[in-house]
Amino acid sequence: MNKTLIALAIAAALPVAAQADATISGTLTSKYKNTGAIDTDSRLSVASSEVLANGMTATATFSITADTDDDTENSGTATLSGDFGSLTVGSIDADGAFQAGDVGGAVPDTTDSTSSTASTVYGVHFSGSVAGLTVAAQLNANTGATGGSAAAVAATANSASSNYAAAVASTVKTKSTQMSATYEVNGLTVGYSYASADATNANTNVDHSDSTVVAHNGVHEGQSVIGASYAMGDLVVSVGKQNK
Repeated sequence: MNKTLIALAIAAALPVAAQADATISGTLTSKYKNTGAIDTDSRLSVASSEVLANGMTATATFSITADTDDDTENSGTATLSGDFGSLTVGSIDADGAFQAGDVGGAVPDTTDSTSSTASTVYGVHFSGSVAGLTVAAQLNANTGATGGSAAAVAATANSASSNYAAAVASTVKTKSTQMSATYEVNGLTVGYSYASADATNANTNVDHSDSTVVAHNGVHEGQSVIGASYAMGDLVVSVGKQNK
């Protein structure tokens, strides 16, 4: 009994570690099709943020997405931000660093399908600003949502059609690097971006009717862009050039 009381007394005297608040959110969408089938999509997200002793802020998010076809995908990110900028590891925008410098809008956002689904990959992204100059850089990993490599998926594409095999292999992500820089002064913004390769091979798919590969919006190969925009009240004039 005495040992138990002493242990409780010590525990009560110790400082309690700070607990970060977690926010849980989710969506559920169900559609009834004319075929009689019900298509249900769901998403559950958990987010937590904590201000550290050194003034930086640590943020973590995790989400689970699933649909009626039992296609389930887990994704998560961890972000550390402070005076130096913001560093994110995990699920990121496939062309986030590239688009940050494309101020002239020469290249549309990378999409996964003709329905303009935003494309994400696993990787590392950094952005920071000082005195009107903003820089961004990221590394995209060459894995899919399940962690499979490009070689492993391509090996399973045993089809008579080379186009079909290429489309199956495109379900994985392409390893690439991106960087950009923008400078803003008196309403004028100039920017430059570079991508070493496709933002994601998932922005192509196959038309099963004739086994042709269909390309979607976004970065499809190594390229750079340069552009400028000028804001005059509500009017914004921009120009950009893409170099492949």
